[in-house]
Amino acid sequence: MRGFAKTGLVILHFFGPMLLAFGCCLLIPLLTVIFYGELQQGYRTCLAFLAPAGLCFVLGVIFKKLPCSIAPNVIQATLICSLGWLGFSAIGAIPFVIGIHSSYLDGFFEAMSGFTTTG
Repeated sequence: MRGFAKTGLVILHFFGPMLLAFGCCLLIPLLTVIFYGELQQGYRTCLAFLAPAGLCFVLGVIFKKLPCSIAPNVIQATLICSLGWLGFSAIGAIPFVIGIHSSYLDGFFEAMSGFTTTG
C-alpha cells in the first residue's frame, strides 16, 4: 500500500472513535427535551440533533472498521486533530440549519466559534 493511502487509512481509522464520541455528545440535548416533556413541541429539536448524531454514528463505525495496524505519527496526529475540528464544525452546523433555519454558512460559523471557544 502506498504511503498516501496508508496515511489516509490511519487518519480515518482514528477519526472514527472521535465521531462516535461526538455522536454521543449530540444526544445530550435530547435528554433535556425528554426531561422537560417537550417531545410534541420539540420535534424539530429532536430531528436537529438526531440527524447529525446518526451521521456521526454511521461514519464513526465505518471509519473505525478500516484496517490500521500502526499508531499515527506526529503529522498524522496533527491531521487527525485539524480535520476533526473542521469535521465536527461541519456536522455541528446541521442542528443550526434544521433547528433554527439558519444558513449552513452561519451554522458552520457558530459551530466553529463554539468549538474554538471564540464566540
